[in-house]
Amino acid sequence: MAGDAARSDEGSFRMAASNPAPEAVAELVPYEVRRGDSLWTIARRYDTTVDRLRAENGLRTSRIYAGQVLDVPVSR
Repeated sequence: MAGDAARSDEGSFRMAASNPAPEAVAELVPYEVRRGDSLWTIARRYDTTVDRLRAENGLRTSRIYAGQVLDVPVSR
């Protein structure tokens, strides 16, 4: 079955979702790192997370350099 039946307080049944809703679809936009930027400031500017920036760009550390181009996920 697609989900498990769960009894609500009112005595009726509802189906619990078996899969959580996917994250909002995001597109990747290029961003050229400027002097003084950090993954944290870029993530904050584009409303994403440092972990997501690192994952999208294959970064093992948070070290970035001026002139480097990162793919930044932006929600549509």
